[in-house]
Amino acid sequence: MVKARVVSFDVEGTIVTPSFSDYVWLEAIPRLYARNRGISFQEAKAFITKEYEKVGMDKPEWYDIAYWFKRFNLENFQSILEDSFHRLAYYPEVKEVLEGLRGDGYRLIIISNSSREFLRFQIKELEDYFDQVFSTTSDFAQTKHHAELYSRIYSLTGVTPQQAVHVGDRLDSDFHPPRKAGAIAYHLDRSGRNRGEYVVRDLVEFREKLNRFDGCR
Repeated sequence: MVKARVVSFDVEGTIVTPSFSDYVWLEAIPRLYARNRGISFQEAKAFITKEYEKVGMDKPEWYDIAYWFKRFNLENFQSILEDSFHRLAYYPEVKEVLEGLRGDGYRLIIISNSSREFLRFQIKELEDYFDQVFSTTSDFAQTKHHAELYSRIYSLTGVTPQQAVHVGDRLDSDFHPPRKAGAIAYHLDRSGRNRGEYVVRDLVEFREKLNRFDGCR
């Protein structure tokens, strides 16, 4: 009997590699800024990176491409995303695991800091696997560093945190906050450096542990 009803996923570093995002933020945007300002790519990248650091990853603005285009006085971020789409890559086990979890009877959702604009591209080939998709920054103007946000999202899906399992690659936003909210959380460490009951190396191991865990509840 399946005990957990909902499995929630982080996106970047969990489902998709950082290649698309890194290219947009660290290559495409600096190149556009350099061209508009008539400066070198290196100068543009150094300036833009410092601007990113001023905001920081715990602020919703960090993930908002519309905010950065306005701040840098740039236009047409949609074109940048479309031109960068060829850089998008899924981890090799993702589709098989998603299909398997749906077959196991779980409802699958996304809880991501990525803005809606980014998510539209990041999950373009995976949308049919998910029942609901939440962008914490676009939908709630918050990042995933807050336990109460996980509680709110699970409530919107019709379950309690105790009926949910989350997996993601960041301890500060994908592991500690959902656990504090009352959910089961697994830390995805693809480097294999960490070990533990709630640490997995890939999503195949996550599914195996989840099925064993649910079978014992």
